[in-house]
Amino acid sequence: VICSIIGWDSSTLEMKFEAIQVAITLLLGGNRRVQEQFFAYINEDDDNSFLLNIKDLLLEHYERWIRYEYDKYRIKQNEMNFGGTSFINREPAYHTAAVLNFDPQEYMEKVIRILRFLQLLCENHNRDLQMILQSQPAGKSFDFVQYVVEMLRSYHRVIRLTNSGLGMQLLNTLIEVIQGPCRENQIALCRYKVLDLIRYILELDGEGVKEDLFNFGDLDYDDDDEEEIPSRKSSFSPTKKQETFIGYVAEMKGTASTLLLSLVEGKFDADLFDRVSSSLEYYLIRDRLANVYHKYTSRRKNVFVGKIQLRSFQESVKARHIYGELKEGIDLFILLKKLSRYDKEIKRLLNESLLSEKEVGNAFKFFDSIVVSIEVTIEEELVKVYFPLHPGSAHLTEVSKSMVKEMAGHENAATKINHFLEEAPYLLEEMNYIEILKSSRARFLHPGQLPTIERFALFFALATNFCFMFVIRKENGYVHFSSDTGKLLFYLFAFGLLLMATWMFIVTFFNRAPLVIKNKWNRKVVENRRRAISLHESDTQEILPATKLTATEGRYILRTKGPEAEEFNKIKHRDFGSLVTKLDYWWLSSRMLFEDQTMIYVIVFTVLAYTGMFYSPLHFAFHLLEFVRKSATLQNILRAVSLTKNQLMMTGLLCFAIIYLYTVIGFYYFQKDFIYKVYTGDYEAICDNLWNCYISTINLGLRMGGGIGDAISVPSFVLNDEHYYARVLYDLTFFIIIILILLNIIFGLIIDTFAELRDRNKRIELEKKNRCFICSIERPEFDRLSRTGFHQHIQNEHHLWNYVFFMLHLKTKDPTEFDGVESTIAEQVKRLDPAWIPNERALILEESPQEEKESENAEMFSRKFMESLQAQIAMTLARTNQNEMKPGEAKRSVTMARSSDRLG
Repeated sequence: VICSIIGWDSSTLEMKFEAIQVAITLLLGGNRRVQEQFFAYINEDDDNSFLLNIKDLLLEHYERWIRYEYDKYRIKQNEMNFGGTSFINREPAYHTAAVLNFDPQEYMEKVIRILRFLQLLCENHNRDLQMILQSQPAGKSFDFVQYVVEMLRSYHRVIRLTNSGLGMQLLNTLIEVIQGPCRENQIALCRYKVLDLIRYILELDGEGVKEDLFNFGDLDYDDDDEEEIPSRKSSFSPTKKQETFIGYVAEMKGTASTLLLSLVEGKFDADLFDRVSSSLEYYLIRDRLANVYHKYTSRRKNVFVGKIQLRSFQESVKARHIYGELKEGIDLFILLKKLSRYDKEIKRLLNESLLSEKEVGNAFKFFDSIVVSIEVTIEEELVKVYFPLHPGSAHLTEVSKSMVKEMAGHENAATKINHFLEEAPYLLEEMNYIEILKSSRARFLHPGQLPTIERFALFFALATNFCFMFVIRKENGYVHFSSDTGKLLFYLFAFGLLLMATWMFIVTFFNRAPLVIKNKWNRKVVENRRRAISLHESDTQEILPATKLTATEGRYILRTKGPEAEEFNKIKHRDFGSLVTKLDYWWLSSRMLFEDQTMIYVIVFTVLAYTGMFYSPLHFAFHLLEFVRKSATLQNILRAVSLTKNQLMMTGLLCFAIIYLYTVIGFYYFQKDFIYKVYTGDYEAICDNLWNCYISTINLGLRMGGGIGDAISVPSFVLNDEHYYARVLYDLTFFIIIILILLNIIFGLIIDTFAELRDRNKRIELEKKNRCFICSIERPEFDRLSRTGFHQHIQNEHHLWNYVFFMLHLKTKDPTEFDGVESTIAEQVKRLDPAWIPNERALILEESPQEEKESENAEMFSRKFMESLQAQIAMTLARTNQNEMKPGEAKRSVTMARSSDRLG
């Protein structure tokens, strides 16, 4: 219907523009289904009437508007009589009367509406529609790409504040028609000389040489301003309107730099890169980078100057700056990095700028610190991707890093990468949550304080237990302090421990609990969907608010979509609807929280601190187990027990069953021998009933080195030799089976597991030192084939944390602003698809053989050339000696000799 209304000649202009507005609403966000319907309609439009009417509406309204602007600009210039050269070509203008009856704002808004429609047709890199805007299959074809470039060419001469929206829309439309990338449109833009327009926009400045831009009518000085209009020789002091215009120019430059970066997006194209590098002067980009850096630092105090470290990054740069005032500089720096990989001259100049000690050097070091790169696989081709670090990158904790690094022990590279991608959402949530906490006033909740809190807690635990040993006495069954000073000191340390335990619990709970619950809910939802667990006969087809769902439907949605489901978040606050769904959510969330070992430990640690303070000092002794958290060796010992718990449990059951068998035999045949000397010096029978006999056999038989025979009385050989031999058999078999075999099996399980853990840790350390986590290629390959070596590879090319930061970049960036590579990878990350991670591939290894081959070819050519040159020189000298050389030959020989000297 929309296409028909626009394509019909009988439709009024108002109807057509309303139809375009409806189309924009439907296309918002890059609605792929609507885009496909537009594409199908255009393909089936035999006379191309739809795009013909779009073209006519666009060009007619723009031409009327631009002629008005040209005419008005000349009138303003003549009235102000400031002299100078006009920015516009002399075009036929409307009469003054026509100008007065013309509403340029309405026409400009209509042009913007059409351009926005064209932009949204190509949103999210719809290649079919990108191509169809350049040429159509049916009827007369129109090149909308060329139209937009020509509009920008005429617009750039009348830039001012009131038409700023049109300039931004023109640039955004061009960006969208080439991102993806669309190689044909990239080449077309270069052919239409859009690079000249970009260069002009980058040269714009609200101060200095372009000061005459402020003489536009809408930028006149306010009448109520006390300041006088500055002369051309006076210092520049802009008013609020002019400052607004300066901000618009900066925004326009940022968009123009994005367009410039989009031109070199995708695979390397020698012709395209050559056009870009030859059309743009390096010094222009260098000066723009320095200017952006200067403006950014001059308006802020304590900004880190030059190369910054990651830990200082968040303090220096905010997220809004990355996509705001620093955007132009970041895009231009990324452009230089891309071009420098293929242009040796730009690479040389870039290195010179990075090494410079002047402000230019500081600017380049600054951008070099906040722009990093990774290598990704796109359509089986290895591509280097540059992106700005998000300030939240500084919040990746060491605990999380250790958790990821432990995955290096996986022998299977695919399993390792899959685990890495599964853990990545948790890392992103952690960084985002910590950034929110740090931006709030609750700075005492920042998790970076936990290591310090834990160290103080361990100190107070040691001090408390040390006092406990020397100042506590027990007399007549009562515990008391030996002195008032000791009591004061004990409670002082105990209070410090209580304070540290409480603080540790608060910080851990507020930082860990939300992340643990959210992460476990995400995993539960994925697991339920993967296993296709059906809690209800059919899913709800229509998205209804939670208040209209039954309890069964609410629980089903909760378990298959999670608490973030749209049904529960239709209003400002989360609403689960029925009480049953709400209780189910809280019950499952509580279970998830108490399944986390760290939370359990912190809760127990805090509870023992309170019970030790207010109930019994004995509980402070348990706090010394904090040593286990500080020692990897002790953790491995406990892990050796926990990993073999099933084997240990079954072996223990077998041991107790055999002991019970020996207990029954002893109870029936050797009951009189089961006597034991107690602390009073008397001997008591310990086998008067089967239960006591069993407990005594376990207690004494396992603790005695020789088994139960060492604990009970020794039989007499003289009085009863049969009883003696029976006891020998009983004691020896107990010793062999229980002490030698079963107990050693238990010890062996623990020791072997501990050795395996130790070997695994060594293997992980070797893996981290000698194998790239990302591509799984070993160190010798890089040391043998690459110029930079293994260390530079894992620090710069396949830096593990840069891949995490790239996923954070994708999460925080507006999806409609993604380029083609980012869109592809964002979809793969969402599906946990590891295809974008380079496996057994690295650019440095793939480029090095080619470079070596080219170097060998060049060396061979040089060698052959020198041999040929030397032969010709020898022949010439021979002729000289024979006095047969002609003047022309003499001249050639001199030239050859000089060439030989230069070639060395």
